[in-house]
Amino acid sequence: MGDILNSKLLSILPLLLYLGAEKPAFLSIRGYISFIKADQAMWYRACKACNKKVTESTGAGYWCESCQKYDEECNLRYIMVVKVTDASGKAFVSTFNEEAEKIIGCPADELDSLRSQEGEDSPYQLKLKQATWTPHLLRVSVSQNEYNNEKRQRITARAVVPVDVSGSCGPLLFQGDVAASHCNAFSNRLYNFKGKGDKDPLGSTYAAFLKTKCKSLSDTTTTVAMDPGSAGNFDSHYYPNLLQKKGLFQSDATLLTQDQSRSIAEELVDQSKFFTDFAQSMQGMGAIKNLVGSAGEIWIKCSVVNS
Repeated sequence: MGDILNSKLLSILPLLLYLGAEKPAFLSIRGYISFIKADQAMWYRACKACNKKVTESTGAGYWCESCQKYDEECNLRYIMVVKVTDASGKAFVSTFNEEAEKIIGCPADELDSLRSQEGEDSPYQLKLKQATWTPHLLRVSVSQNEYNNEKRQRITARAVVPVDVSGSCGPLLFQGDVAASHCNAFSNRLYNFKGKGDKDPLGSTYAAFLKTKCKSLSDTTTTVAMDPGSAGNFDSHYYPNLLQKKGLFQSDATLLTQDQSRSIAEELVDQSKFFTDFAQSMQGMGAIKNLVGSAGEIWIKCSVVNS
C-alpha cells in the first residue's frame, strides 16, 4: 500500500484490515507512549558481531548460529512492545533496538542492570515511568498475518523522534495577538514590580504608553490590547513586539530570558513559518486526550489550582 502521512493511529487500522492489504502500509503518526509492561521480555541476547540471536553454550559463552562461532560475551538488544495513544485511540506497537533506545533513553544493557534492583519504586520501574506520556513522532509499518484463521495486524515502529514540546508550543503564544487584558492583570509591572514601587524592565516607550491607559494598581475596568499595532488580527505580529520588549505580561518577557525560547520567538517573526508551525502545533494539541475520572482535573481558573 502507499504511504499515509499524519494519520490518526487507531482510526486508520480498521480500514487497513478491510482493504486486506498484502503489502505493509506505512504511516507517520504523532502520539504518546502511554504504557510499557515491566515484566515483558524486553530484549534478547545478541551476537556482538552480527546482532543475531545467540544461545548460551553448555560450558561458558554464547553460540552464534549465523557466525558459526562462540563468544565469551554478548550484547542485549531491545525487542519490546509499547502502547501508543493518540487522539483517536491506542494500539500496541513493536519496537526494536534503535527505536526502543530513543523511547527508554538508555541501552538495553543499562536497563538490565537496573532491573535487578527490586521494589515498586526501583530505578528500573522509575525509568519505564519516565518514558511514558512523552510525545513522539513515529514512523510505523502495518502488516497482516493470520492466526487460527483470524487476520491480525502487526504494527512496528520503523523510526522514533521525540517531540520538542517547547518548540511546538511556541506558535500557540499567538493567543495574545487577538485578545485584550484588564489593567489589574499586569499593572504591577508598571508601578510595584518587586514590591518597592519600581517597574518591570519593559521597553520605556511601551511602559509610558501603558501608564496612560492604566492609571493605578486598582484599575480593574480598563482593557489594553495584548498585541499593540495588530490587535484583532491573526498574524505573527506578537513576536516582533515581544523582541521590542512590548510583551504585556511578565510571562511574555520571560521568553526572552532563555536562549531556546528567544530563538523560537526570533524564528516566528517570519509570518510564513508562523502559520506553518501554528498548524503543526494545533495538530499536537489535538493529540492530547481529555482528562476523565481520576486522571486529573481542568482548572476552572487557569492561574489557580482548584480548591
